Amino acid sequence: SPPPRRTAPAAPPSAPPSRAAFEEFPPTRASCEGLIRRVRSGGLLSAAYVARLLEAGREALEREPRVGEVECERATVVGDLHGSFDDLCAALSAAGGAPGPGEALVFNGDYVDRNPQSTETLALVLALKLCYGSRVHVNRGNHEDSSLSRVYDFERELERKYGGDAAELLRLAS
Repeated sequence: SPPPRRTAPAAPPSAPPSRAAFEEFPPTRASCEGLIRRVRSGGLLSAAYVARLLEAGREALEREPRVGEVECERATVVGDLHGSFDDLCAALSAAGGAPGPGEALVFNGDYVDRNPQSTETLALVLALKLCYGSRVHVNRGNHEDSSLSRVYDFERELERKYGGDAAELLRLAS
């Protein structure tokens, strides 16, 4: 008689999908660097992660005065990124990376529209704010208003990347 057939061992139960390292919350220096690597490699940020950054970013900004002073030894002011993730990375590089003691990054709005990585640009600015707190200042520009986001490109970008989640993400971003 033929030998008994061996069956393959049962596959171990699959582990639940782990969040990408850059999705650590609250954001850390390492997760901000991971977010940059993810975007530069062509990876898409999850809708859940973007929503979480938008919600936490809004909460952080609502706790701050609308007009304030930046007291530091050195400030880097960045404005009108308009969805250019590469320009944001270049500005961070020119600033020497993350702000250290006595340093500040000041973002002067217009993070979205006109370039294809508005979502990623806004996400990194908010991740930096959540990571470095009072060393990062985020001012709202006119392109962060939902009416302009509809006229220009941000709403279409969200629809293309996130489909059915786009409307909620636009609401959170406005």
